[in-house]
Amino acid sequence: MFAPRSQTPPSHPIATRRAAPRRARSVRRVAVLVAAGATVAGLLPTAAGAAAPTRAESLDRGATEQVLLALRAQSGLQRFVRSVSDPSSPDYRHYATVERLAARYGATPRSKRAVTAWLGARRLHATVGPTGTYVVASGTAAQVGRALGGGVARAASAGAALPVPAGLRGSVTGVALLSRTPAAAPPPSTSPRPRAYGAGAAAGTGGASGADISPAQRARLRALIGSGFVRTGTPAGCAAGRNATVAGFSGFTPNQYLTAYGQAALHARGLRGEGERVAVLETDGFNPSDVATFGRCFGVRVPPIQAHAVGLRRFPAAGDETTLDLEVLSAAAPGLRGIHVYASPGTAAGLLGAAAAAIANPRTRPNVISISLGICEPGLTGEVIGIRALEDVFEVAAGAGISVLASSGDSGSAACASPQAKPPLLAVNVPAALPSVTAVGGTNLQLTARNTIASEVAWNDAPATLGATGGGLSVIFDRPWWQRGPGLTPSTGNDVTRAVPDVAALADLLPGYAIFCTAADCDSATLPSGGWQTFGGTSAATPLTAAGIALADQEARLHGQRPLGFANPLIYSLARGPHAHAVLNDVTSGSNDVGVILPSDAGGGTPLGAFSSSRSYDPVTGWGSLKLAAFSRQALAAARATP
Repeated sequence: MFAPRSQTPPSHPIATRRAAPRRARSVRRVAVLVAAGATVAGLLPTAAGAAAPTRAESLDRGATEQVLLALRAQSGLQRFVRSVSDPSSPDYRHYATVERLAARYGATPRSKRAVTAWLGARRLHATVGPTGTYVVASGTAAQVGRALGGGVARAASAGAALPVPAGLRGSVTGVALLSRTPAAAPPPSTSPRPRAYGAGAAAGTGGASGADISPAQRARLRALIGSGFVRTGTPAGCAAGRNATVAGFSGFTPNQYLTAYGQAALHARGLRGEGERVAVLETDGFNPSDVATFGRCFGVRVPPIQAHAVGLRRFPAAGDETTLDLEVLSAAAPGLRGIHVYASPGTAAGLLGAAAAAIANPRTRPNVISISLGICEPGLTGEVIGIRALEDVFEVAAGAGISVLASSGDSGSAACASPQAKPPLLAVNVPAALPSVTAVGGTNLQLTARNTIASEVAWNDAPATLGATGGGLSVIFDRPWWQRGPGLTPSTGNDVTRAVPDVAALADLLPGYAIFCTAADCDSATLPSGGWQTFGGTSAATPLTAAGIALADQEARLHGQRPLGFANPLIYSLARGPHAHAVLNDVTSGSNDVGVILPSDAGGGTPLGAFSSSRSYDPVTGWGSLKLAAFSRQALAAARATP
């Protein structure tokens, strides 16, 4: 499944059932991705009540199709990425350009020419990916059928791998059909906006501040909303932004979360992101006026934003996800040279295309990529070509010194959780689980009057609503080299597969982040504060952390160093070293078990036996949250320690 990660808080007091979500939101939330065998299905929503056509039917109708061909690449890319990402390596941060990596580790020029010529002779338009490891070919269904054989429709319908044509053997290792039509799929990993759950009025909070409630009321609140808190600390900004309230909860304002995690301290050191670029991969658009209104309220300079439509005829309409990402990024890194929004269809082809576009152009190439999207991993079991192509893009990014961060999900340990999943599966999400990606989980905060962290817990709002930090163990990816060693095995239960997440930050939608959004799915017309409202989710934690990496990149550059690049080896090295407490806030309270909130007829009603926060690493919040000011200084020291 493939869904945005943002969540909004409940809009009504605790109730016994969920009200039906608005169709506009429910349609976008149930967009899903399925990849069976070695094929990748689309995830575009269908009209209500309409049956999703099969891929075979789409071929029969003569629809335009895309085919992904994996090229026989040269070996050594993973070794190179390790050498430039390992702080103990003499080649640490000695990156190469994307173009040089593609030439050295992609398919040979002869092989690429042969494949594109073969496809062109069959009237298929062929584009070699920027990694040099795959080709996307497009054409009519008839052209695809003639090129790949009469069994294409049958193979696609059955979810089977397509055979490699005889003329491509030796140059191509696999073929997958990238369909643009909907198909049956696992349930979404992000629940629709909850509209019948809440706590503010029921608990008698009556407002925004944690100081307003008694200990007895606080205890009642905890029983109702899990990790949810009313806002603590000292907010700042215009009155409308400070008072943006949903269900009795006013969200944290930028001065609060930036102080809590250290971006404000980096700003005070003159580090606001100048000279750095961040790319965000999205499926919806944004209203520039919304981001500008947010900036004026909180005294934030909004960086230049460039919109790129990938695989779309026009840039999509504004949505809550992109609005949230841009406002959090602007607050955390207001001096960025640019934010690049790559919007694509909600398909596997779209995600791959957006990731490739982000690294392809040297003039707009980012230092950091932030992704608030996810694919339910069990739906990808057995998929080979699509996952490998996406991982190739992010491995090349790592080799070029580009940091990639992705949200771990908002459905706790059951990434596929929904009333339709029987039984609910313990699962993680892609791209967060990819070995070259930093996965960001979610927490909640209680702040002091100075907005420093008084306590931090794992995000899990059960029993109020299905909302919790994603985390767990991959069923696809082996344990990466940087995720082995002390502090891991006791909490994860094995040392075989990739554990998610790596770090975490504020994500709880109670109280959430104060944002301004007038997009259709932001419900601004029905809220008393109009466009001012609160949002949460690991899709907020991810751009917040990504902005922190961009600030650290700026500090590295000012000291004559290269950017941090793939951050996990550095994070894990510091977490096991003498400076762990200085750079990480270890989250030791809470779990991401959402079993109690799932309906009993869907296998829920009782705990799933998932993961709990503990000392050191755990698959709930990873190593905890980054203390970014100290982390940036330690990143400087790590680079100085190598030649």
